[in-house]
Formats: sequence, C-alpha cells, structure tokens
Amino acid sequence: SVEGPQDRRYVHAHHRGYEVLSDPERKANYDRLLQLSTQPGQSTARPSAPRSSAASSSSRARQAPTSDAVERLREQLRRGKLFEAEITANEVLRENPKSGFAYGVLGDIARTRGDYPRASKMYAFALQMEPGNAHYLTRHLETLGILNQRTRSASGSGSSGSRAAAFLIGVVSVLLAGMFVATSPEKSALAGVTPVDTWTVGLLAVLALCGVAVGSALSIARLVDRFDATGATTMGRITPWVALMFVAVINFWASCFLFLVVSSVQRVFDSSTSRLLAAVGGVIAFLTLSALVSRQLDPLQVFLWGGNVSYVGAVCGWMVADALGAR
Repeated sequence: SVEGPQDRRYVHAHHRGYEVLSDPERKANYDRLLQLSTQPGQSTARPSAPRSSAASSSSRARQAPTSDAVERLREQLRRGKLFEAEITANEVLRENPKSGFAYGVLGDIARTRGDYPRASKMYAFALQMEPGNAHYLTRHLETLGILNQRTRSASGSGSSGSRAAAFLIGVVSVLLAGMFVATSPEKSALAGVTPVDTWTVGLLAVLALCGVAVGSALSIARLVDRFDATGATTMGRITPWVALMFVAVINFWASCFLFLVVSSVQRVFDSSTSRLLAAVGGVIAFLTLSALVSRQLDPLQVFLWGGNVSYVGAVCGWMVADALGAR
C-alpha cells in the first residue's frame, strides 16, 4: 500500500520508467541520452546508443564469440559456479552491451551477496534491454522495495516497531524454550531410536517452534531476502542454497559444512542462508547448554540432531512470513 507522498512519488516514478522502457521510440531516445551522459572511464557496463552500419558489421563479426560466451555462462549457472559466471557475464557485456540475460545474471549474483543497490541497477539494465520481461520487472521492483524500506527505516519512518517486536518475540521464544528443556521432567518418547533415544515430545515441539520463531523473525526484520528469490536463478533453476536445505534434513551440521565449502569454492556467500544457518546454530547451542542442566536429555544428542528439526522449522517460518506479507 502507498503510505505517503514519498511512496506515491516512488510508485509514479517507476510506472513512468516502465512506460519509457516499453515504448521503442522513447527507449531509443533514453539510450541516446544515457550514452551522452556516460562519463569516460566508468567501469560499469551500460546500455549504449544504436550503432552505425559499420559498427553493426563489427557486431556481426563478434556474434559467434558472444554466443559461445553466453553458452558458457549458461553452463556455469547450471553448475552453480557463480564466481565464474560473474566474470563471463561481464565478458558477454563487453561483446554485447545489450544482453539482458547477462545483466539479469549479474543482478542475481549481487542479490545473493546482499548488494541490493547493484542488484537493482543490473535488473534495471536487464529490463531496459527486454522491456516485456516480467521476471526482470518483478526482481527490479523487489530490490527497489527493499532499498526503499531500508531508507525509511534509517530515517525512522518505517515499520521499525514491528521488526523490533518480531526480533524480541524470537529471542523470548528461545529463552523460554531453554527454560523448558532445562526443567522438564518429561520421559523419553523415542527410547527405541538410538541417535535420539533421550528425546521427548516436548523437546521436538520446542525445537520446531524455535525454528519457526527464528525464521519468521528474520523474515519480518528483513534480515533475509524473500524465499522465492533465494530459491531460483534467472534461468529458473534451483540454487545450491536450496539443495543445502535438503541436506539439513539429514544433518544440520553437515549442511553448514557444505555451505562453507561450496561458498568458498564459488567465492559467493548467500547472505540469507548465512544468517539463517547462524541463527539456527545459535539456537541449538543455547538449547544444548540448557540440556546440560536436564536430567532427562543427552546434550550431545540435542547438539548433533536438534538442528535438523529447528532448521526445517526456520525455513517454514521464513516461508509463512513471506506468504502472509509480514515483511
């Protein structure tokens, strides 16, 4: 919803911008103005004005290398090699500054790193190259919305109260869970399951609820991106971070290790996944300490396997908060 004059100007400006990008003639004029306003020495790839026939001939001569680079870029994305994909995307743009696909890839990588200003800029360029692309439009507006929310929060005009309340509820929930784990006299409900034979029904519920509280709090506080944006790339394929969620169902700590390995190899750390893993890890560490006081629970079992339940709960809380528009 539009909350004030600043928001109305914000929506109006983007509506006008999309009208310009959708009209070929107005878009061409914008290209010419952008070309004139570009200062020499800038490193960021920008859309250029229409070239002469000689330049077009040169472009046709470079068409094959560009196609090879695009195919290499697609293959790198399929393999999840984001660092190499970033290099190749810039190579594609040097050959063809009007490649909307390359701009979209750079936008996705910047968003993965949590660099929303650059992501928004790259999506804007991608949208200018492909005005009818709903995917680029959606992601551009999402990143602009995140930046606008952060600006309002910094100025004190945003919904900082709800975010603070969400964070407080998450912390209080974990503290109460720790007290329950430390004092509950409940008997084991999984006596026949060796890895977790001291676990109780109450512990299972506490682990899941703590995860939900943490995931929803991170989402409402906008410390993680939208779940659907984290889950798919410009090509529509699932990201490595989503695959790690399935590993976390088997063992949370194994997924943390794989996340560090994959991120180090790719030299790209997903900011949302990093924060979610860190938050769940903190919850499990606290509940493990609480289990040391308990006479019923084995702290090692809580530490080794508790993250599985809490991480699933955290992802569910994240998804629910997004779906309900609590952000």
